[in-house]
Amino acid sequence: MTAKERNFARNRLPDGDKKLLRQVVRQVHPDLFSADPAARAQNSASLQALNAYVSELGQRGGNRKAVSLCFYAPGAHELRQISAELPRHGSLGPLFLAFGLISAEELEAGAGLIAEGDSDNRNFLSWLEETVAEAASASLNHRNMHGQIQQLCSSLEQQYGFSAVLVDSEYATSPALQQRQLEALQTFADYLQNHHKSSPAEASDASGGGTDEQQLLQGLQVMVHNPDDAEMRLSDDPDMQSYIAEDGCLHLECDADKLPRTMSKLDLEEAGRLQRLHNYWLDRASMLMAELCKVLRMERVLYDPQHHQNAQEFVLWAGNILENRKELLSQLASHDVFRFSLLLHFDEDSPVLEFVESTCILQAHVSCTWEQLLQHLLSQTAADADSAAAESAEGRASLAAALREAEVALGASQVISVCSEADRSQVIGAARRLCGNADAIRNALNLSGVSLAIDDCYEAAS
Repeated sequence: MTAKERNFARNRLPDGDKKLLRQVVRQVHPDLFSADPAARAQNSASLQALNAYVSELGQRGGNRKAVSLCFYAPGAHELRQISAELPRHGSLGPLFLAFGLISAEELEAGAGLIAEGDSDNRNFLSWLEETVAEAASASLNHRNMHGQIQQLCSSLEQQYGFSAVLVDSEYATSPALQQRQLEALQTFADYLQNHHKSSPAEASDASGGGTDEQQLLQGLQVMVHNPDDAEMRLSDDPDMQSYIAEDGCLHLECDADKLPRTMSKLDLEEAGRLQRLHNYWLDRASMLMAELCKVLRMERVLYDPQHHQNAQEFVLWAGNILENRKELLSQLASHDVFRFSLLLHFDEDSPVLEFVESTCILQAHVSCTWEQLLQHLLSQTAADADSAAAESAEGRASLAAALREAEVALGASQVISVCSEADRSQVIGAARRLCGNADAIRNALNLSGVSLAIDDCYEAAS
């Protein structure tokens, strides 16, 4: 199928389905998974299969096939796997059902069905004219809601002494999710106002020390969850969905009726101990990072600090490396700084050492010894990886410059790429075509406040 044949294939979907499809993509886009190359690769492959499925069904007499999709999406504590089987007759319903966007009854009623017909071959400008107003409005609403959420989080932190107040998904994928986040925050704020009539500092001044709960909450990290989010259910006990994570973070199901009872059951002293321990290891990891980069001749050494014990294991691994700094410095002293990054991971199913070219990251398992790492860094494999990283860095710089040029030429808020590394040259070409047609586009449209994403299922030229 040529690019023109699949030009704007998604636009032939009903508006409701297009919105649901965007919600799916916002949760699984590969750019959200840079710290997990396996999830990034899986989501990229599944998105390509999804794009091909929609495009193929838009062609009369096409060679239709059922498609199995498997995505990784953010969960409450770790990535969750979501699978869907799309049928030969053409329906996105199973995908929408798997992501909780429609009900089983709606699926049976035909939600997500794709009608046979010719794909929509409108040109790029026609498509922009129809969608830019919706995009600008959605962008403005998203920013406003995000601002309200951040403002309320900051207010609670300052007023009650929390180290952080968080919502259950940092990157909200829909206005509905943002609204649920705001409702959860407001429920928590109402609870604090009703049960803590003043801030901890004011209570201490007035009575010689605030309530026990007030004192114990100070310095804690809290993540609020809306009870309507089914995927945030935390246990089989309907009366106690809140819990204390292993890093001491309080995860609260913010149901106004349950929250007072929930707070009385949680061991806040234990939460404080766990959080202090977690913060200790985070601080130690941060202190060792600069010396580790110096010894290994790396610009960046990374690990995922979100999961319990990762920081501790990183510190212990780094300690073993630094205990042998003399030998490492001697062997690597004449080497230029490596242009790839090192990521320490904890996946038992992955190799001890593996270079991922798509991300220019050398992945090292926590079991990797300093001898194994040194041998690898001195090998031809590392030299080849370094060359690939340098070439990739140059390519990313060229891409960033092209996108920035298009952004300025169009007067848009942002121009970004949501394509894979392999499509970089095509994205640069698309950005240049946008620049070449910028006058015509700006004469027809005001793109201020609008973000444009160059996607591999669209053809930008017309």
